[in-house]
Amino acid sequence: MENTYTLKILNKTQHAAHYQLSVHGLEDVQWYGDQTISVAAGEVFTLPISLGSIRWCWTARSPRSPLRC
Repeated sequence: MENTYTLKILNKTQHAAHYQLSVHGLEDVQWYGDQTISVAAGEVFTLPISLGSIRWCWTARSPRSPLRC
């Protein structure tokens, strides 16, 4: 199972900002994509990421509810 997201970060400061990204609260999740980014002053940074796990599956009755396979 893998879900793809587009993360947008707006740096409203006058200086470059550096971020370390992570995900918490999901068991056995894998992050696919950059986890350390730098965003220039005034920049909107767009980052495609994917989160995945081989331990989750989705049921036809409840497509938004994870179920252990």
